[in-house]
Amino acid sequence: VNRFARGHPLALELAAAALRTHPDLDIAPGPPPKILPQLTAAFLAGLPPRTAEAVEAASTVRRVTEPALAALLGAPTGTERFDDLRELPFAEMTGEGLAFHDVVRDTIAQDLARRDPERHRRYLLRAWRFLNCASHTKATLDLWQRTADLLFLPLHTPLDGDSALIVRAFYEERTLSLDPKYRRYRQDVKWRLLPGVV
Repeated sequence: VNRFARGHPLALELAAAALRTHPDLDIAPGPPPKILPQLTAAFLAGLPPRTAEAVEAASTVRRVTEPALAALLGAPTGTERFDDLRELPFAEMTGEGLAFHDVVRDTIAQDLARRDPERHRRYLLRAWRFLNCASHTKATLDLWQRTADLLFLPLHTPLDGDSALIVRAFYEERTLSLDPKYRRYRQDVKWRLLPGVV
């Protein structure tokens, strides 16, 4: 394991987990950034299909909660699969939900986008709908997290650069508007983005 992981902690964890299900696993030598996609693919291949699907769905968002996972999968509940995700070596439970190690998350999401772009887009659209709806109904304290989640999505969607910036500006403006000082600033500065428009 250490021969191709070269001491990289994440590579070591993925290699050990992948070798449990694929003892004859043969990984091409190289630095950790080159072998992590191979290790991630081998690890996912050893998971039950429902868990692998949940991993792919969850890797399209910044963090995932049970309700978010249910929305991503189009399922009535996400409890069972969420519990499966918590056991993964690259998953960490945070105060905001379950977060995958960013390298693994990005590797899985990029691979999914190449292999099955339609399913990748479907997950992103479901995430967008869920987060957008939640950002209108949740407490103000939660809005910062929801905004961060929404801002993460344009970076991982097929939007062109201008569209992503407009989406980002909209949610930043909405979140900043929660601050009384910013609301006063808005009264003094009529045009904050494009003179004469916004």
